[in-house]
Amino acid sequence: MVGERIKKLREERGITRQKLAEIVGVSTTSLYYIEKGINIPSSTLVAKIAEALGVTTDYLLGLTDDPRPITERAGMKPLKGKIIPVFDGAAAGNGGKYPDGSSPVEYIQLPEGVMGEFGVKVYGDSMMPEIVDGDIVVVDRRLEIRNNDRVVVILEDPHCLEPCAVVKIYKEVNGSKYLISLNPAYPPILLKEVKFIAKVVYILRKY
Repeated sequence: MVGERIKKLREERGITRQKLAEIVGVSTTSLYYIEKGINIPSSTLVAKIAEALGVTTDYLLGLTDDPRPITERAGMKPLKGKIIPVFDGAAAGNGGKYPDGSSPVEYIQLPEGVMGEFGVKVYGDSMMPEIVDGDIVVVDRRLEIRNNDRVVVILEDPHCLEPCAVVKIYKEVNGSKYLISLNPAYPPILLKEVKFIAKVVYILRKY
């Protein structure tokens, strides 16, 4: 039951087995055996997978057929949205800082119903007018990246002397991968190796 539901939810959300394994901290092989029903996940791992897939542990364990929290089933709405950390930050240009898991610069509360793992503060003007200097982009690494998605990417040499984060539009053309700016003053970036990439799911402007 656990394995079947994990696989079904993962595929419905367009998350690869490898990506989910990375998020919850297990090997792809281990997750494969869990989905096949060969291995039984620990309670801690079930909780991590439930959070990653946006359902309750009771649903994964087969204790209920309703994936929603009890409060939602009773018709109650959460009073507050999810609180996430914000890191400093991504450049809407060709430079930037690296959200490497160091201490967040602040925490923000998302509107009710908005998903996302963490926020990255944006600097620069290459994504204007859609994303401006000072905005916070909320990203989710669990989602598949498709053409024309807004993404946060970590670039290294030769694009940056040190690892740097940028927010751009992801584009594939004839098998080549590019990062595109909305501001025509910034040329496209041809991707070779990408260390980190996450889809932008929400843009927060504080003013």
